[in-house]
Amino acid sequence: MDTERSPATPAGTGDARVDQAIEELAALDELPLAEHPHVLEAVHERLREILGELGER
Repeated sequence: MDTERSPATPAGTGDARVDQAIEELAALDELPLAEHPHVLEAVHERLREILGELGER
């Protein structure tokens, strides 16, 4: 049994801002585990900003 996984490629969301935020998660593979929370928090904050902008329309 092959235990090696290939990274999943996320499908586009149709919103370039969201797609760009999600693409930042790909950096997690290259970063030490201790830096993951910072990246996750930054992506989460960006997605919250985008949702807030949508609510203002």
